[in-house]
Amino acid sequence: MTTITQDGQPVTEQDRDHCQFEFSTRDFDGGTAVYPCGAPVTHRPIMDDAYSAHLRATGVTEEQVHPHELPLCDDHYEQLLVDIAGQADDDPYRVWIAAEPAKIVVGWTISDRDHGYVSYMDGWRAGQPQHELSIEVAVPPSLAPHQVADLVFIATNAPDVESHPYAAKILEAIVATGYRGEEAGHFSLSVGDTVTVDGIKLACEASRWVNAQ
Repeated sequence: MTTITQDGQPVTEQDRDHCQFEFSTRDFDGGTAVYPCGAPVTHRPIMDDAYSAHLRATGVTEEQVHPHELPLCDDHYEQLLVDIAGQADDDPYRVWIAAEPAKIVVGWTISDRDHGYVSYMDGWRAGQPQHELSIEVAVPPSLAPHQVADLVFIATNAPDVESHPYAAKILEAIVATGYRGEEAGHFSLSVGDTVTVDGIKLACEASRWVNAQ
Protein backbone atom coordinates (compact mmCIF):
# COMPACT_ATOMS: atom_id res chain seq x y z
CA MET A 1 0.00 0.00 0.00
CA THR A 2 1.34 3.42 -1.01
CA THR A 3 0.86 6.63 0.98
CA ILE A 4 1.60 9.84 -0.90
CA THR A 5 0.49 13.47 -0.89
CA GLN A 6 -1.02 15.35 -3.79
CA ASP A 7 2.46 16.45 -4.88
CA GLY A 8 3.73 12.87 -4.86
CA GLN A 9 5.82 13.15 -1.69
CA PRO A 10 5.71 10.49 1.05
CA VAL A 11 3.87 11.35 4.26
CA THR A 12 5.12 10.26 7.66
CA GLU A 13 3.31 10.24 10.99
CA GLN A 14 5.42 13.25 11.96
CA ASP A 15 3.91 15.43 9.19
CA ARG A 16 1.74 17.60 11.41
CA ASP A 17 1.40 20.51 9.01
CA HIS A 18 -0.68 18.79 6.34
CA CYS A 19 -4.20 17.36 6.58
CA GLN A 20 -4.15 13.66 7.39
CA PHE A 21 -7.61 12.88 6.01
CA GLU A 22 -7.14 10.04 3.55
CA PHE A 23 -8.68 9.12 0.22
CA SER A 24 -8.57 5.50 -0.96
CA THR A 25 -8.54 4.56 -4.62
CA ARG A 26 -7.74 1.57 -6.80
CA ASP A 27 -4.13 1.44 -7.93
CA PHE A 28 -3.02 0.41 -11.44
CA ASP A 29 -1.82 -2.98 -10.20
CA GLY A 30 -5.16 -3.81 -8.60
CA GLY A 31 -4.07 -2.81 -5.10
CA THR A 32 -5.20 0.13 -3.03
CA ALA A 33 -3.49 3.51 -2.90
CA VAL A 34 -4.13 5.90 -0.01
CA TYR A 35 -3.82 9.63 -0.65
CA PRO A 36 -3.72 11.96 2.34
CA CYS A 37 -5.40 15.28 1.58
CA GLY A 38 -2.18 17.23 2.06
CA ALA A 39 -3.87 20.63 2.49
CA PRO A 40 -2.52 23.01 5.19
CA VAL A 41 -3.73 22.13 8.68
CA THR A 42 -6.25 24.45 10.32
CA HIS A 43 -7.60 22.18 13.09
CA ARG A 44 -5.89 19.74 15.43
CA PRO A 45 -8.60 17.80 17.28
CA ILE A 46 -7.52 15.21 19.82
CA MET A 47 -9.44 12.06 18.88
CA ASP A 48 -10.62 9.22 21.09
CA ASP A 49 -12.75 6.19 20.34
CA ALA A 50 -14.92 3.76 22.29
CA TYR A 51 -12.77 0.72 21.55
CA SER A 52 -9.55 2.38 22.75
CA ALA A 53 -11.36 3.67 25.84
CA HIS A 54 -12.49 0.11 26.55
CA LEU A 55 -8.94 -1.20 26.19
CA ARG A 56 -7.59 1.49 28.53
CA ALA A 57 -10.22 0.51 31.10
CA THR A 58 -8.91 -3.08 31.01
CA GLY A 59 -5.38 -1.88 31.74
CA VAL A 60 -3.90 -1.61 28.26
CA THR A 61 -1.33 1.22 28.23
CA GLU A 62 0.16 1.05 24.73
CA GLU A 63 0.49 4.39 22.94
CA GLN A 64 -1.94 3.43 20.17
CA VAL A 65 -4.90 3.24 22.59
CA HIS A 66 -4.45 6.78 23.90
CA PRO A 67 -6.17 9.84 22.39
CA HIS A 68 -4.23 11.14 19.39
CA GLU A 69 -3.99 14.34 17.40
CA LEU A 70 -5.61 14.36 13.96
CA PRO A 71 -4.37 17.31 11.84
CA LEU A 72 -7.14 18.40 9.45
CA CYS A 73 -7.97 21.16 6.99
CA ASP A 74 -11.22 23.14 7.22
CA ASP A 75 -13.15 20.93 4.79
CA HIS A 76 -12.24 17.65 6.40
CA TYR A 77 -12.73 19.01 9.91
CA GLU A 78 -16.32 19.85 8.91
CA GLN A 79 -16.65 16.35 7.44
CA LEU A 80 -15.40 14.90 10.72
CA LEU A 81 -18.11 16.79 12.64
CA VAL A 82 -20.75 15.43 10.26
CA ASP A 83 -19.43 11.88 10.66
CA ILE A 84 -19.40 12.16 14.45
CA ALA A 85 -22.94 13.53 14.52
CA GLY A 86 -24.14 10.59 12.42
CA GLN A 87 -22.85 7.89 14.76
CA ALA A 88 -25.08 5.75 16.95
CA ASP A 89 -24.53 6.21 20.67
CA ASP A 90 -24.16 2.45 21.12
CA ASP A 91 -21.64 2.03 18.31
CA PRO A 92 -18.74 0.12 19.93
CA TYR A 93 -16.31 1.82 17.54
CA ARG A 94 -17.68 5.37 17.71
CA VAL A 95 -15.16 8.22 17.77
CA TRP A 96 -15.27 11.67 19.32
CA ILE A 97 -13.20 14.80 19.81
CA ALA A 98 -11.75 14.55 23.31
CA ALA A 99 -10.02 17.94 23.19
CA GLU A 100 -9.03 20.74 20.86
CA PRO A 101 -6.34 23.41 21.14
CA ALA A 102 -7.68 26.66 22.57
CA LYS A 103 -5.80 29.94 22.25
CA ILE A 104 -5.73 31.50 25.70
CA VAL A 105 -4.41 34.92 26.66
CA VAL A 106 -3.99 35.42 30.41
CA GLY A 107 -3.97 39.07 31.45
CA TRP A 108 -2.63 39.94 34.88
CA THR A 109 -3.69 43.52 35.56
CA ILE A 110 -1.04 45.84 36.98
CA SER A 111 -2.17 47.91 39.95
CA ASP A 112 -1.44 51.63 40.19
CA ARG A 113 -1.30 52.23 43.91
CA ASP A 114 0.09 55.76 43.49
CA HIS A 115 -3.21 56.70 41.87
CA GLY A 116 -5.42 54.63 44.16
CA TYR A 117 -6.06 51.68 41.88
CA VAL A 118 -5.63 48.13 43.18
CA SER A 119 -6.86 45.59 40.66
CA TYR A 120 -8.00 42.87 43.08
CA MET A 121 -10.01 45.42 45.05
CA ASP A 122 -11.24 47.78 42.34
CA GLY A 123 -11.85 45.23 39.59
CA TRP A 124 -11.24 45.34 35.87
CA ARG A 125 -10.76 48.69 34.18
CA ALA A 126 -10.49 48.90 30.41
CA GLY A 127 -7.16 50.33 29.33
CA GLN A 128 -5.36 49.43 32.55
CA PRO A 129 -1.86 48.02 31.81
CA GLN A 130 -1.56 44.26 31.95
CA HIS A 131 1.09 41.61 31.67
CA GLU A 132 -0.25 39.21 29.03
CA LEU A 133 0.77 35.68 28.18
CA SER A 134 -0.46 33.74 25.17
CA ILE A 135 -0.65 29.96 25.48
CA GLU A 136 -2.32 27.16 23.55
CA VAL A 137 -3.76 24.24 25.50
CA ALA A 138 -5.99 21.37 24.33
CA VAL A 139 -9.27 21.38 26.28
CA PRO A 140 -12.61 19.60 25.74
CA PRO A 141 -14.54 21.34 22.94
CA SER A 142 -17.69 21.28 25.05
CA LEU A 143 -16.25 23.84 27.48
CA ALA A 144 -17.59 27.39 27.19
CA PRO A 145 -15.09 30.29 27.41
CA HIS A 146 -16.01 31.02 31.03
CA GLN A 147 -15.35 27.38 31.93
CA VAL A 148 -11.90 27.57 30.36
CA ALA A 149 -11.34 30.78 32.34
CA ASP A 150 -12.30 28.85 35.47
CA LEU A 151 -9.55 26.35 34.65
CA VAL A 152 -7.03 29.19 34.36
CA PHE A 153 -8.17 30.45 37.76
CA ILE A 154 -7.72 26.98 39.26
CA ALA A 155 -4.35 26.58 37.56
CA THR A 156 -2.94 29.74 39.15
CA ASN A 157 -4.61 29.44 42.56
CA ALA A 158 -5.05 25.80 43.58
CA PRO A 159 -2.20 24.38 45.68
CA ASP A 160 -2.68 21.01 43.96
CA VAL A 161 -4.00 20.69 40.39
CA GLU A 162 -3.54 16.93 40.01
CA SER A 163 -7.31 16.41 40.29
CA HIS A 164 -7.83 18.97 37.50
CA PRO A 165 -5.90 17.56 34.50
CA TYR A 166 -6.75 20.43 32.13
CA ALA A 167 -5.91 23.04 34.75
CA ALA A 168 -2.62 21.21 35.21
CA LYS A 169 -1.91 21.54 31.48
CA ILE A 170 -2.66 25.26 31.65
CA LEU A 171 -0.35 25.70 34.64
CA GLU A 172 2.39 23.78 32.82
CA ALA A 173 2.01 26.05 29.78
CA ILE A 174 2.16 29.22 31.92
CA VAL A 175 5.20 28.03 33.84
CA ALA A 176 6.91 27.08 30.58
CA THR A 177 6.82 30.76 29.52
CA GLY A 178 8.93 31.67 32.54
CA TYR A 179 6.30 33.88 34.17
CA ARG A 180 6.43 33.76 37.97
CA GLY A 181 4.44 36.87 38.85
CA GLU A 182 7.14 39.52 38.90
CA GLU A 183 5.95 41.55 35.91
CA ALA A 184 2.43 42.18 37.25
CA GLY A 185 3.15 41.74 40.93
CA HIS A 186 1.07 38.58 41.29
CA PHE A 187 0.77 35.08 39.84
CA SER A 188 -2.60 33.91 41.18
CA LEU A 189 -5.40 35.12 38.91
CA SER A 190 -7.77 37.38 40.82
CA VAL A 191 -10.51 39.97 40.54
CA GLY A 192 -9.53 42.54 37.93
CA ASP A 193 -7.55 40.10 35.78
CA THR A 194 -8.71 38.78 32.40
CA VAL A 195 -8.72 35.61 30.35
CA THR A 196 -9.26 35.65 26.60
CA VAL A 197 -10.38 32.35 25.06
CA ASP A 198 -10.28 32.12 21.27
CA GLY A 199 -10.83 35.88 21.01
CA ILE A 200 -13.50 36.20 23.74
CA LYS A 201 -12.15 38.38 26.55
CA LEU A 202 -13.53 37.85 30.05
CA ALA A 203 -12.82 39.82 33.22
CA CYS A 204 -12.78 38.22 36.64
CA GLU A 205 -15.29 39.52 39.19
CA ALA A 206 -15.89 38.28 42.70
CA SER A 207 -18.30 35.51 41.70
CA ARG A 208 -18.38 35.42 37.89
CA TRP A 209 -16.75 36.29 34.58
CA VAL A 210 -18.01 39.28 32.59
CA ASN A 211 -17.44 40.30 28.99
CA ALA A 212 -14.46 42.66 28.81
CA GLN A 213 -14.56 43.47 25.09
